[in-house]
Order: sequence, then structure tokens, then C-alpha cells
Amino acid sequence: QACFIAYQLIKTVIYLNSNKIMHRNIHPENILISDTEFHEDLIFIKLGNFRKATVYDSDKPQTQMIGKGYFIDPEILKGNYNESCDLWTIGIIIFMLIEGKPPFVGETEEETFLKIQNESLTFSKSSIFAQNFLFRILRKKSSERPSAKELLKDLWFQEMNVNDLFFFSEFDARRIFQI
Repeated sequence: QACFIAYQLIKTVIYLNSNKIMHRNIHPENILISDTEFHEDLIFIKLGNFRKATVYDSDKPQTQMIGKGYFIDPEILKGNYNESCDLWTIGIIIFMLIEGKPPFVGETEEETFLKIQNESLTFSKSSIFAQNFLFRILRKKSSERPSAKELLKDLWFQEMNVNDLFFFSEFDARRIFQI
């Protein structure tokens, strides 16, 4: 399920990026389970709450502090970020779905932010394919993260046969938005 949800979220980010939109507030409370689609044991999602979304210029970094707790991209904490912040939050969500806890937790919000910026990932339940995916999407520097399109080619998606589960070639990301 985590793999299938990650794939849908990344496809959504590709659609947003193609329209120069950065969500900036992807976290579990803004991911809705669709009750209009059904396919055996798969969960289909809709992305909601676009109040903090913005239209962006690729050449101009964002500086406004936006985000929530565990999900804040390290570059948002530094006050200089780009559209890749949405990929970071997807990585955090997928980590939590697989591992059952956030990757960076402190006693206080300030301590959590320091851990987000400085600590490395550790795993206890993830497959090697999921770990490799998470290492790629959760790189501290956005310039070192793959693009959303590159992430769709990740071995984790191939190993889990995501393309066979759903006809993503016909997938229309617009249908999972709840604006």
C-alpha cells in the first residue's frame, strides 16, 4: 500500500509541477482516501488543502516558513527551498507508513528540526528497495534529490509491480485533487 500511495503522490507532484504549483503542505491530514474508486485491496487517494500552495518560479527560491512538524524539508528550515519540498514530505509520509514512526523525532519542535537537518535515516522494517527509495527522496539537499519523474522509475515501484496494479499510463492526476 505504501508503494502505491507513494506512486500516486509523486504523479500528483508531477502534475502540480507541470503547472508551476508547489503544495508546501503535504502531510497525512491532507491526504484523503477516495470512496469513489475501488480496486481490491488498493487505496486510492485525493490530495486536499491547497491553502498554502503557491505558484512558483523555478529560478526564484521560496523563503516563507511553511510546513508542519516532522514533515518540514530541511531547506525550508534554512529559509531557501524549491518545489522539491513536496517530494521530501512524501518521503516522510512513506517512511512513517512503513516504519510506523517519523524518521526524525525530538523532545521539542526545535530538537526535531535539528534532527531533520542533521541526522541520518535508520530503518527497522523497510525492504532494501523501499530503503533505497527513501534514501533518494529524503536527501537533505534538494539539488541531490531526483526529480519526481526520475523517482517514478525507481526500482521499488518496479519490484512492487505498481504499473501492473493500476494503468498509470492512463492516470489523470487531476482527479485526485480536492481544491
